[in-house]
Amino acid sequence: METFRALVEQSISSLNSSLKLYDLEYQTGSLLLRVYIINPETLTAEIGDCVKVDHALTLPLQESWVPDGITLEVSSPGIFRSLKTDWHFSMSINRRVKLRLMKPLLAIRGKTEGKFFELIGTLKNFNAGKLSLELEHPRLEVEEIFVDKENIQIAHWEPNLDQLDSTNLLK
Repeated sequence: METFRALVEQSISSLNSSLKLYDLEYQTGSLLLRVYIINPETLTAEIGDCVKVDHALTLPLQESWVPDGITLEVSSPGIFRSLKTDWHFSMSINRRVKLRLMKPLLAIRGKTEGKFFELIGTLKNFNAGKLSLELEHPRLEVEEIFVDKENIQIAHWEPNLDQLDSTNLLK
């Protein structure tokens, strides 16, 4: 997969645009390979960007190790985008996110009872593998907690759809 990642990054950089590879997704045994791209300035990619990247990848894919029958899908990471890398977390400061933890937070700072595997809140800071999250949880009496990135199983944007309209999806 790292060889393919390098191929995709090289193809994107050949376009002389501000687009970057956001993520790759392939499940062993499937016939679908997803390439997520992003313009770091706008935090999205337009359909024209996806078409350009798809075309830029056509010849390299035909010449590479990618087996016949694989379908390539190029898209924006979307409004519920996954957060995996330090870069993803850094770009998501002041965004509403949802975290699923591998180990629960027990009695956060002694102010509440219970185990917390899932947290929703606003990502306030990310530095050296630790993030601070301003919580949205009615049972918690604390406003902000700190989580080690290594304890995160799944993280993604969690926009409040009740407050969104087409003009502020990514603001």
